[in-house]
Amino acid sequence: MLELDVAGHTFSTNQKRFFFERTVKLLQEYATEHFHTEETLMREFRYPEIQKHIDEHRGFLEMIMRRSGQHKTGDVMASSDLVKDLKEWVYSHIALEDRQMGVFLAQRHRQVTDFVKEQIHSKKLILRRSQVSLYH
Repeated sequence: MLELDVAGHTFSTNQKRFFFERTVKLLQEYATEHFHTEETLMREFRYPEIQKHIDEHRGFLEMIMRRSGQHKTGDVMASSDLVKDLKEWVYSHIALEDRQMGVFLAQRHRQVTDFVKEQIHSKKLILRRSQVSLYH
């Protein structure tokens, strides 16, 4: 996010395009993997706010596509709008919604741990260290 913000203020047009497109690609890859993991856990353990959480995930992916479309039309505000949206996502979704889900899952720590180990072993789930840290 910081790299995209700096690029938007200091780099050439080609460099800005490169950083924007790379950021969008990385966000899509990360979101797809991360949301799959979260949604798998929420379903398995019947998280009561699952639909709201999934709707927010879909909204995030739609926001990325909207900003990508904005960028493709040549809108010079696309990068700064994306940075603003990402900051909002961190403060609203990650800091609040993911934290709530983490508390819910922590109450089932042993079962969650066993389930995740089985899912990772059977290659149905990828859980990176950075994802685990979101829930502590």
